[in-house]
Parts: sequence; structure tokens; C-alpha cells
Amino acid sequence: MSVPQSSWGTSPEANQKLYDDWAQKYEEDVRTWGYTMPEDCAKILKKYCPEDRVKDFEVLDAGAGDGLSGKAITDLGFENVTGIDLSPELIKIAQENKIYKKAEVADLSKPLPYADGQFDAITVVGVMTYLEPDGCCLDEFCRVVKPGGLVIFTHRTDKVDQWTDAHEKFISDGKWEKVEITDPLPYLPQNPEYADKIKVIIHVFRVAEEKKAVEYLGGAAGKYTWDDSKTGGSADNLGPVISKYSWADGKRTVSVYVELDDLDAIPDDDIKIESGEKEFTLSITMGGKARTLKLADLNEEIAGSKFTRKKGKNMVVAKLTKKEETSWFKLQGSTGGGGGGGDDDEGGDPMGGMGGMGGMAGMGGMGGGGGMGGMDLSSMMGGMGGMGQ
Repeated sequence: MSVPQSSWGTSPEANQKLYDDWAQKYEEDVRTWGYTMPEDCAKILKKYCPEDRVKDFEVLDAGAGDGLSGKAITDLGFENVTGIDLSPELIKIAQENKIYKKAEVADLSKPLPYADGQFDAITVVGVMTYLEPDGCCLDEFCRVVKPGGLVIFTHRTDKVDQWTDAHEKFISDGKWEKVEITDPLPYLPQNPEYADKIKVIIHVFRVAEEKKAVEYLGGAAGKYTWDDSKTGGSADNLGPVISKYSWADGKRTVSVYVELDDLDAIPDDDIKIESGEKEFTLSITMGGKARTLKLADLNEEIAGSKFTRKKGKNMVVAKLTKKEETSWFKLQGSTGGGGGGGDDDEGGDPMGGMGGMGGMAGMGGMGGGGGMGGMDLSSMMGGMGGMGQ
């Protein structure tokens, strides 16, 4: 028996057909060839997961297949595991086997249907061959995993060099840090086409922790505090004013950060955001009283807004969607300048325009540097480079 190959290429449609057709014999075939990557990667996950977090550790098993890797993960005590795969037939088997908390179809070559920071870790076993280094997959892995969370994936030794530059760029851009890259390990040791010719390397990265805002001394310590006697760059008083914020400029969004004591305890329903083309209002109800941040005369027009939360930091982030992808060097048109760094969700440094410093002579918005912010395996794996890793 040889490893399935395909003349279809590596398009998502071709990959889906390959694995749909292979679904019923997939596990039998790969086990016959001595395939143990699911167990090897599960052990790596357990190695870097805090001992007291195993049961509640949220894991996304991406490229789940029929649940081989999911079973290896749950066998080690992980209970909150979600599985996704391109093949509906394989996902159907995984659902029948009740391996995952949730199993669904998803395409790793496209943005994933999950919130930012939804998972503590992602495992991608036997899949990277079918993805592209210049695609969105690495960004998506980092997006859906919490800061400080784990990204674990495998590369075949005959394919890994295609990804090295992308891996290193993510390190240099501060998106993740290297935790471990193993020596080459057996891939399909019982398959004569692979045996010692092609092995697998497990890569482990940790999503970068969020960078903290610059802390200033004196009256501007931490984040900008309004002087209500000043005008320009201030917030309209619609109730108790939220008096501290910082902001960050990203490629597609501008983020405004609000930090309040005990904010983590406030339910989402008590946080509201509304916006117009050049203004937004963020309202937070705490102890029955509304606290409000309203900023008008934004530097550029926005297309909409939403809020996200940074649990554990008592922080809410107002996400302003840019109408046009242009850099913001200040948050409001009436302020003297400002900003620094870039949006932390888009790989930058949320140093903050500090709110424009509202008319304090000579401050000019704090200046700064930019916005914050059973098959014939031979016939199946040709164009697809064999089973993915």
C-alpha cells in the first residue's frame, strides 16, 4: 500500500474530496503505517499546559480529521476540545465518536469563525502541507489563541523550509515567541515511500503577551486624565465621565482602551457602544450608574464600532472600523497630534495618543511615533505532497 496522492493540487476543494473519499479507511491506513503524530503532539501540549489548567484548557484541534488527534488530547485529560476539519465526511465520523465538545467544518485557508483569544491553544497536526505561508493561517492561529497561549503544528522535513521565513517574521514582528522545535521525528515509519526519507518536526510557539501602554510620570501617569477645564480632545459629560483612556492605530481599526476597577465583573449587557461617521459613545453601567466616554470630531470617518474585553485586565476596548485604511496620527481632529506604536491586535504597540491632552499648551497630544495602538497512495499524494504535516 502506498500513501494517497492526487493530481488535483492543493486547493481546498481538492483536499476536501481527497479526505472525503478516504474518510472510512483513513485511521486504519495511517495506523498501519505507524503514524503517531497525534499522540506526540498531545504530549507536547500537556508538557506546556499548566497542571491545574488541563481540564478547563480550551483547545482548538484544527485539521481534526476523524478525531485521531482529538482523542489523543482528551486521553490526556483535556475536556474542552473543539475540532474542525475541511472534510464533512471526517467531521461526521468525529461527531459520531463524540470525541470533541464541538466538531464542525472549517477551512484553515480562510478566516476562522471564532472570536479573538477564544482558545488557550491550537493544535494543527498533519495539515500544514495543504496551506500556504503567505496565506492567513498563521495570523488566524495567533488571533484565535489568547496572548500567552500555545500554537502547536507539524511540518514535514521536505516542506518545512517553505515556512521558515514566515515563522521568523512572526518572531521579529512580536506576534509569537519560539517555545520548542523538535528534532525530526518518525512520520510514516512503516510505509516504504516515507520511512527514513521524510520525517516530521513539531513546532511550538507562544502567542505574544500584549504590550503594555507606556507609563508617564506626574499628572499623565499611566493613561491620559482629562482636565475638564480645558477644551479640545475632551469627552462630553453625559454622566460620570470616564476620565482615562489610551488609543492605538491599526491597519483596519482604531482601538480605544478603557480601564476601570472591577470592570471584569460587569456583564457584557451593561456595556454599550454607538457610533456615527466621526464620533462614538461607550457607556458602561457599574453599580447602577452609567459611566460614559464620548469622543466626537474623530480624525477620520469610521464605518462602525464594537467592543471587546480583555479579561483579567479590567479593560474594555472600543474597536472603531476605519472607513478607509489610512493611518491615524491623532485620534481627534481637534487635538494637536499624537499617537504612538500600533494596534496591539494587529501586531503593534498600544502606546497611546493619550487622548490628545486636551489643549494643554505645548503638549501637542503627547506627540509620539504613529498610532497606538485502501487507496493507492502513490496516485493520491503527488500534487498534494502526500499526507499533510
